[in-house]
Amino acid sequence: MQENDGTTPNEAKVDETQPVVNPQSSPESTVHIVPKPLIATPAAPIASTSHNSPGLLVLQWLTYAFWGWTVLALAWLTVMSINYFIDTSAGSGYLDGMIAYSLAAVIVLFVISLVCDIFYARQEPEHKTGAAMVIMIIHTVIFALFGIGSLIVAVFAIVRMLIGDSAYGDNSGPLSTLISFIIVAVVYGMTLIRTLNPKWFKRAALVYWVFMIVVVVIVTALGIVGPAAQARFTRDDRLISDNLGQVSAAINDYANSQTALPKSLNDIKGDLKGDAKLLLTKNLVDYKPLGMSDDISKVTTPATDTTTDQPRLYTFEYDLCVTYKAESDYYSTYTTPTSGQRDTSPSTYAHKKGKVCYELATRYQSSSF
Repeated sequence: MQENDGTTPNEAKVDETQPVVNPQSSPESTVHIVPKPLIATPAAPIASTSHNSPGLLVLQWLTYAFWGWTVLALAWLTVMSINYFIDTSAGSGYLDGMIAYSLAAVIVLFVISLVCDIFYARQEPEHKTGAAMVIMIIHTVIFALFGIGSLIVAVFAIVRMLIGDSAYGDNSGPLSTLISFIIVAVVYGMTLIRTLNPKWFKRAALVYWVFMIVVVVIVTALGIVGPAAQARFTRDDRLISDNLGQVSAAINDYANSQTALPKSLNDIKGDLKGDAKLLLTKNLVDYKPLGMSDDISKVTTPATDTTTDQPRLYTFEYDLCVTYKAESDYYSTYTTPTSGQRDTSPSTYAHKKGKVCYELATRYQSSSF
């Protein structure tokens, strides 16, 4: 006899994992399985740090920084190139030593910036957070300030033209400044947009790359055909200006030691070094020895005591002639030497275009009365 566990047959427990068979069905009836209900458990959120990984942050910083340096070098080259073609009142000699550096800086920095940006754009997050956001904000502020500064300079140039602040009514200087800094302001504006990379600007990185390629190619071409070509054309002029004084000093030393002028520049060539010696090697100087004179009044430098109880003073007179391909930036201050007066060293600070002869002399003090 089975014990009654307190439950009725209708209340018997059913194992939900076991097949339920209809007792009134035939053995061939289909067996139905009633599964247990599944309850979905929400997964714990996993914090993603891939957007702020150290490598990506370094690449982001380098990309923004290199673009900043590129734009700064480009602004430098733009000002020099535009100034060369527009501002005819300004000399170009000061560009000779800087144009090579600016061209090299623009080319090298642009290539590095573009390569860094290509790698960064592949991993750049659409929404920057944390350190990436801080890096973006820092460079955005810097680019915005430089862009606004460029606009201020451009507006200042407009004001100068309106009020006639230029010398002799020549507006070429302010016009050159206006064009240069408008270009610079636009470049900084595009760099600012690239840094922000807003959603509404589709493919901002690609557009910026194309824009910078066009600007860099145009400005670099202007720099090469303008100030760079001029610097190459006048390189012998600079060689003469920088080293003719050493040639004169070597002649003076020879005259004082040998009590005679050198017969030719070959006599002093061994005493010269570097570019001064190159000046003679390229035959850029014509030397004309004129002999000795006791008329020391011809020398512009004041003489010492010339009384009869002092050693007699003589002068060795000679000419150095050179040919300049272009006039110097300070040609307005150039003065033709007074006829009959001689300097002790050539003044190459200001010179005209063409052949220029320097009338020079060196004193010789005799050892006898």
